Amino acid sequence: MSLNIDEKWIPSSIAIPNRTLEGYRREGAGINEDYPFMTRHLKAVASEGGVLFRHEHDSKVIGESVDPFGNTNYQLGPTGTDIWYLPQCSFEDSLKLLDAFDFPEPDACKDPGEVRRLSKSLLLDLSETRLIAMLSITSDSLYVERVGPGAEFTTEEMTRVLDFNQTHFGTKHSKSFLRDLRKHYRQKGFFVLGKG
Repeated sequence: MSLNIDEKWIPSSIAIPNRTLEGYRREGAGINEDYPFMTRHLKAVASEGGVLFRHEHDSKVIGESVDPFGNTNYQLGPTGTDIWYLPQCSFEDSLKLLDAFDFPEPDACKDPGEVRRLSKSLLLDLSETRLIAMLSITSDSLYVERVGPGAEFTTEEMTRVLDFNQTHFGTKHSKSFLRDLRKHYRQKGFFVLGKG
């Protein structure tokens, strides 16, 4: 096991289509602590057939009441982050986490179900010649990193990602910004799929 599972980790499971993934979850400590932790362990976890990712979740309505004037008041749950470690999860199964965490949410694009399907297809294509992993899942973006052996991302692949973001998430950038972002993604070995 690549991670030291201490009292901060809670045994947890995630239901995906046709399977339940067993693992551990802990509360995120903030981006400045979470990402160094994640990048320190991500490659080892992925090479051992597991998944380590950060899930940022928005607050949900957990209650409502009507005041004496007839106004509806909503009680919101906490907004926060969790770090998940699933020691036995293939990359293909990790794509089903997009269903479990409802990526992308309806506010992020016009047809979330179709964009989810196309996102999975794109990620599968990109994983054919290299080991990649999702580092972060939010309601409107995925942070994906190259974590192991295989080909570096090509200019054509990063153009495909950026075109996907423009087409399905409505991102708009100048040609020079897109050129610089494509180069940055290639050099650093990661990309963002979605609005991020």
